[in-house]
Amino acid sequence: QNPPLIMLLLSDLAKWMFNFVIAGAASYYFIYVAKNEGLLATYILISNILCVIGSYLAKNMAKKLSTRSATIYTFFAMAAILIVANFAYTNVWLVIVLMSVAQFGYGIAYACTPALYADTIIYSEWKTGKNATGWISGLQNVPLKVGVMTRGIIITGCLAMANFSKDIDPAAASVELQKGICVAFMIIPAIALVVAALLLLFGFRLTQDKVEKYQAEIAARKTA
Repeated sequence: QNPPLIMLLLSDLAKWMFNFVIAGAASYYFIYVAKNEGLLATYILISNILCVIGSYLAKNMAKKLSTRSATIYTFFAMAAILIVANFAYTNVWLVIVLMSVAQFGYGIAYACTPALYADTIIYSEWKTGKNATGWISGLQNVPLKVGVMTRGIIITGCLAMANFSKDIDPAAASVELQKGICVAFMIIPAIALVVAALLLLFGFRLTQDKVEKYQAEIAARKTA
């Protein structure tokens, strides 16, 4: 009864996959690709700062573009940045900058998501006549929990395909292993973001005009 909600849940899952998989794969990148584990803390600091800034600026972007459009554009931009980072995987500082900019986008998407769920609540009440705020709000935890589960599966799978072993000396890490780590760190999260953007673009049709129309109709019903 609520197709936009289903599309949003799947898109939100992709967003959480991006977050958890990158967080889990980052240590492997800095140990076996950058070969400088100390830079991990620098990356985390820079990326977290940009993520917070992104969250702060999300409101202004949503006003200019609409929450839905801002999220879609952000997902596509983040995916493009990750792909560029993959091609430049040996340039560690460039990777740090690009991945941190991607986290800036994550901050925007993270801040916009509650508003998208709110739109599905309005759509649900307009269509069924019942307020499902509690139920839909509770569903937001589902993509998060599934996203946590996918982290281990994806990272383990990528490492296995690259013939990873804990006995490997980081200084002797093969190109195959390094590229396998980058698949988990950059490529799979980029694919997840493209899927998320497409789901919102084609499956989440709740534009700002439609939501305002639904709100007006709901208000009219209550006063009738």
